[in-house]
Amino acid sequence: MLIPFYHVIPATYPVDSAATSIKKGQVVTLTTDGTVKLADGSNAATEQPLGLAGDSVGTLTAGQFVNRVSDYGNDTGASGQITVYQNGGQFYVDYEDCFVTGYSATTGELLVLSTDPGLMDTAPADATIWGVASGKQIVARVVDDLAATQGALPTGIPGEYEPSGSHEDIELSGASNYPGNGGPVRAFCRIQLLI
Repeated sequence: MLIPFYHVIPATYPVDSAATSIKKGQVVTLTTDGTVKLADGSNAATEQPLGLAGDSVGTLTAGQFVNRVSDYGNDTGASGQITVYQNGGQFYVDYEDCFVTGYSATTGELLVLSTDPGLMDTAPADATIWGVASGKQIVARVVDDLAATQGALPTGIPGEYEPSGSHEDIELSGASNYPGNGGPVRAFCRIQLLI
């Protein structure tokens, strides 16, 4: 899930015909055909990160917020175009869709493109914002790990990921949950895009 805090350039590109699943907030690359697909950190020489996906490609899943129900969770279905946020900005991204399994944010750390397509991970110790670190592409920096002490931040999206179906905003925190209803935990952090 991706929630723009502020952005610089939202551009649109055609979706690669082989791209069957892209989630909002995942890192994408531009192919030689001028289409967009998930970026793969294992192909650093040929797949430069372009930006973060602003739309979802794929099929509808339970609890997913969609712009148009008729698209069944594929925000790009009607136009074949995907929004890509690039050239800076800050975004709230969730761990489940945007990071490798087991990732935990630390404010100030750099993030690299993982070898898991589209996902981010902690940068190696030799990382700088000016270049490639240990053969990995620098993508972003964590600017707020949203520790639980910060409190809730409403998203403005009514009822998403809330199994009870009420129309309260979901809340972003280091480990957001919906007390009393046994809802799923969605953990977020705020990142600064460096590509």
